[in-house]
Amino acid sequence: MQIERYDSEHRYRYVAWDDFGSRIIGTAVVERRAGELVLDRISVTRVSRGNGVGTTMLTRILGDFIGEDIVVYSFRSRVGWYLRHGFESEGRHGSLVKMRRRSRE
Repeated sequence: MQIERYDSEHRYRYVAWDDFGSRIIGTAVVERRAGELVLDRISVTRVSRGNGVGTTMLTRILGDFIGEDIVVYSFRSRVGWYLRHGFESEGRHGSLVKMRRRSRE
């Protein structure tokens, strides 16, 4: 798997490609919003789920932003996955759960 990062002013887009670089298997977006670094989404193609693509992308994102808190608004069904990756729940935000991974400098 190859992961590429594309930056714009306050947005960082990640694209994960298969081993041959011929097919996108995952994407992620991180944005700076109102003073917070927000992981807007991680999305993995259905056929690639369960193969570590999301975890590899999240690991890359966390490595790119060492020293910064990262916030995610997660569906309840994904909360356990984020907890396993060091995020903590900060409570409900509408139908989503606000989670934060604190800086580890």
